Amino acid sequence: MSSSQSNSNKELLNLPIRLTSTVIPGFGRGSTDLGIPTANLSREHLTCNIPYDNLPCGIYWGFARIGNNNTNNNASELGRIHKAAISI
Repeated sequence: MSSSQSNSNKELLNLPIRLTSTVIPGFGRGSTDLGIPTANLSREHLTCNIPYDNLPCGIYWGFARIGNNNTNNNASELGRIHKAAISI
């Protein structure tokens, strides 16, 4: 195992992976092709407990929360947690 692989494996132990960002427009294919709502996160505004370039590629399950206290989202959706399929 190389040193870089060892460092990546250590970072993977920092679970759960938490991504925080703003939602940006995509190409408009996700919801239509998948039949479920999708969201694209801005890389510019991304904060994560693992460096972006070291995020493990793949499809994962997890949870997504919409909004925060500083947004004008619909109050019924604010802070609501949704099951999510996450593609990195």
